[in-house]
Amino acid sequence: AVQEKLQRERNLLRILIDHTPDLIYLKDDLSRYLLVNKSLAHFVNRNPQELIGRTVFDLYETEFAKQFQQDDEAVLKTGQALIDIERSGHNLQGEAIIFKTTKVPWKAEDGSVIGIVGISRDITQLKILEAQSLALEAEQQRVYAMQAFINDFSHDFRTPLSIINSSTYLLHKVTDAQKREVHLERIEEQSKRLLGFLNDFMEMAQLDNEDIVLEDVRFEFNSLITQVVQDFSASATLKQIDLEWIPADQPIYIRGNSAYLSRAVLNLVQNAINYTPSGGSISIQTARVDEQMMLTITDTGVGISESDLPHVFERFYRADKARSASTGGTGLGLSIARKIIEGHQGAIRLESQVGVGTTARVTIPLAHAATT
Repeated sequence: AVQEKLQRERNLLRILIDHTPDLIYLKDDLSRYLLVNKSLAHFVNRNPQELIGRTVFDLYETEFAKQFQQDDEAVLKTGQALIDIERSGHNLQGEAIIFKTTKVPWKAEDGSVIGIVGISRDITQLKILEAQSLALEAEQQRVYAMQAFINDFSHDFRTPLSIINSSTYLLHKVTDAQKREVHLERIEEQSKRLLGFLNDFMEMAQLDNEDIVLEDVRFEFNSLITQVVQDFSASATLKQIDLEWIPADQPIYIRGNSAYLSRAVLNLVQNAINYTPSGGSISIQTARVDEQMMLTITDTGVGISESDLPHVFERFYRADKARSASTGGTGLGLSIARKIIEGHQGAIRLESQVGVGTTARVTIPLAHAATT
């Protein structure tokens, strides 16, 4: 009776094992199959009895099988279970497979490890669906960002066009030379603003469609900053902003594309000027720090809120939409700067406090020797 009861329990267990979709198996201490369920046999298109005595190298391509073999050896050697280990590769037909596997040691009465009990689940389709879901989510976020940009930017784009149209109309009506000059200046100013919009779009598209060309050119970075400061000195003076330039006490050489890097720095300084009120100050400083060039741009501007700070490098993101009409920003300046800097194996980060100001820190590897 006891033997019959044990047999019934074995049969029930076998029925359960054979009808689970997971791949269940028992291996000896040489990683040879001693028992497999129907799901495993069906997965590899074999009869269950055909798999007895075989190894994973008979079922999967070599590199994939090596992963399983290494897992087996780890369990046999340590006597410790491996839980939910993901392994990916191909079957003998070249089809991609991803398994989530748990392997536990099979121990004799004396505690020695004599084999492995394993259960593997084919999660290939799940991973594909997850990847598709992430891609869809990313695309939705891109669409939402673009829609938000279009909604916000359409007003900004209409504003200069409206000013140009009204100034053009008035230009035809007035005869006073001084008033005509005022309208012409307004038209010129708004035309430059529109051109700036288009330049940002075109530059971002160019950076997306081709890698930044890191020319094998070694140049002195302080000279680049000196030129940028000269370019902005008139704007800073007009806005009554103290623009301070503190170069490193020795030349700083880096290698890369000086035109691209100049644009990145121009964007950062332009942002500082845009968001620093009259009477404020901007400090630009370079230094050598641990085989890196560090550029620090600090302003006493309006600052960026803690909630906005993580998003300022996102395309079309503008922390204060109310200021966009006056600053004329597309929300691409910081995105362009980061892409250029990272293309030179550099990094950029912002620190900011509302009402106090913002500091941008840029690091780029130094170039110690010129190439010929």
